[in-house]
Amino acid sequence: MKKLLSAMALTALAIGPAQANDLYRCETGALPQGEYVVFFETGKTSIDKKGMAELKKAADRAKYMLDVCVVGQADNQGDKEFNKKLAKKRATAVVAELKRLGVPGSTLVTLVQGEAFGDLLPKAIDEKKSAQSRRVTVRLMR
Repeated sequence: MKKLLSAMALTALAIGPAQANDLYRCETGALPQGEYVVFFETGKTSIDKKGMAELKKAADRAKYMLDVCVVGQADNQGDKEFNKKLAKKRATAVVAELKRLGVPGSTLVTLVQGEAFGDLLPKAIDEKKSAQSRRVTVRLMR
């Protein structure tokens, strides 16, 4: 437990108090009550029909949750800084859609992972694996 608290304190120093609070809300405490994933095309932030259907399902349950964690991610095919910005734009698009679908803004927590797997996957991976990295995950926390 002491190691966990130390790691959280170091994370808070690295990312700032507001993001540390969001990280705490999403990564500790209650177990997720549901998880929904929206996938994106390379370099895109628009949500397709399949993604909209997934968000509709998420929103129907998310209205009754204490926290709804929205985690933006990208693949590792481009520049790290670009991928981080792209992941943030994707998460922002999902948050906007969840709000439009009636999820209270006060429950929405946005986090950005940037490159989903960082350097763990080689740059020359096949498209199917890379597509799994281009996503936003919506976790419902109670």
